[in-house]
Amino acid sequence: MSFPRKQLPRLAILSIILLMQACDGPNAGDLLPRTARPLPPAIRILPLGHAPKALMERTAEDLRKVFPDVRILPTEPMPAIAWYKPNRRWRADTLIHWMGKRAAAGEVFLGITTDDISAAKEGVAQDFGIMGLGQKPGLACVASNRRVHDKSQFPKIVIHELGHTAGLPHCSAPRCLMRAANGKDHTRQIDAFCESCRSVLLRKGWRI
Repeated sequence: MSFPRKQLPRLAILSIILLMQACDGPNAGDLLPRTARPLPPAIRILPLGHAPKALMERTAEDLRKVFPDVRILPTEPMPAIAWYKPNRRWRADTLIHWMGKRAAAGEVFLGITTDDISAAKEGVAQDFGIMGLGQKPGLACVASNRRVHDKSQFPKIVIHELGHTAGLPHCSAPRCLMRAANGKDHTRQIDAFCESCRSVLLRKGWRI
């Protein structure tokens, strides 16, 4: 079957529209050619306070499986403005705000530390200790392995917080990496992004 030449452009446009509609399903990122996917952010790992070099290198190695541009920055002391004296911890919300102002276009700052970090909670008089915090969405997140029982599970905390910077909220799926901690360490129970969360990240260029 043949078509008049003047109809061919219209057929090409129709084909593109149909392809875009097909990519609106749950596995949209898998259907898009790699060249058509947006680039994921460049990850800038900022070692903060007590941050062993080996931990930084292992974190960078893990992240390079997902992000093509990962760089470890020079270690910096914790900024004094983030110190929370009542509990002798570093306030995570202050840290990510401080780092976010330093991120250039296309970058996400990831603070890594072994120091204890904390966050405020409405209705609670003092800050409470946490494993990580990320802007949702945003340009910065921070993760600490201080409260992770099995240190080998720490990469899950890192990728969870980076998921927040991509706009993901906490997820109700019990094994999803975006599961909320709710004051507990669930790192041994979570193992991958659920299909819904994974779809969002694929659309943002993550290589997962």
